[in-house]
Amino acid sequence: MGFTPTPGDTFDVLDFSSINLAGAALNLGTPGANMAWDSSQLTVDGSLTALSALLGDMDGDLAVTLADVSLFVQALTDRASYDANGFFVVGADFNGDVDGGGTFDLGDLSAFGAVTFSASASASAVPEPNFASLLSLLSVFILFA
Repeated sequence: MGFTPTPGDTFDVLDFSSINLAGAALNLGTPGANMAWDSSQLTVDGSLTALSALLGDMDGDLAVTLADVSLFVQALTDRASYDANGFFVVGADFNGDVDGGGTFDLGDLSAFGAVTFSASASASAVPEPNFASLLSLLSVFILFA
């Protein structure tokens, strides 16, 4: 099997005094299921960082849970605050595009609710608020934010 990194694991893979990778094609493969590499620092300090590429996983823990709901809403309503958290995800525009429409927007909220609440319904006997009431709360939050 081998070693599988977790989101946030960083690896120093190159040591150099200067480097020019202009025009170079990187074929890194994937670090694991539902994961991707962040190569943005490769030419800076020679490092690669593992990121979550799981749709709906807004906190980078490789699971879509109710904990991702508030982060999903935060990313929709206050992107700067969400981005400042430094979660090890590909990015809100990627991880949040749950409906596959190519854009992270309110349309993804419905798809996210369906994925999150259907997964949690079988795992918990505690009644959760229905999605319509959460969507209403989000609408009020957006109107007054």
